[in-house]
Amino acid sequence: MACPLMYAHCPCQGTPYNTADGEQAVSPQLMYLQLVRKLDLHEAILLGDLLCACPESSWSEPNMTRARLLAFARAVEGVAGRAQALQALEYVKDGARSIMECFVDMLLALPYRHGGLGLKGGVFNYRIDLDREGQLALGRNVCFADYCFPERKIIYEYNGEQHAATIDEDSRRTLALQRQGYTVITITKTQLYSRNALHQLLQHVADVHQVRVRIRTSRYEEGLRAIQTLLP
Repeated sequence: MACPLMYAHCPCQGTPYNTADGEQAVSPQLMYLQLVRKLDLHEAILLGDLLCACPESSWSEPNMTRARLLAFARAVEGVAGRAQALQALEYVKDGARSIMECFVDMLLALPYRHGGLGLKGGVFNYRIDLDREGQLALGRNVCFADYCFPERKIIYEYNGEQHAATIDEDSRRTLALQRQGYTVITITKTQLYSRNALHQLLQHVADVHQVRVRIRTSRYEEGLRAIQTLLP
């Protein structure tokens, strides 16, 4: 049976209600507040990202949005978990397609004190309309970048193990995006799990974004370890 917590739209804005089969459940908004009470900040951000992710594909609609979670948290003064939710939702984003994209966002976008590089403007699942050459090469009119900084035209693509079977298509896709002025950076599993490889990647990211990393907080390494600890 599909879990009503994930798919039902609660008519009572997050309060407990009875499902069609008589079971009592809560909306995703209230569930989020209840769960983050027992989570640390990085876990709460990850949960928020996953709740607001695209469940099927780039074309699918998220079951939840950051705006709805935030509106509920702001409205329920005195409810346990509200403070933790408000803090985490400052960093939650809509539209991820995979859990690994969420980690890329945390590593690049969270402020130094939480283990990230503090880069602004990154979005999940960014739609790019292809030019004529790109359409012919890829056989479609649009593609969706895993994680993109549209104003800088910088794209991060996470290539998991399944990409071993799509090398040719990935190469054509990268070339099509580069022809339209995008810088495409591929991130692999090894780079996220290895501390040395990750530091090299993050330095390259800083160079591409033309930012000087000036970490003056001792909490950076602690936050970075917390992010890596959550990797699946």
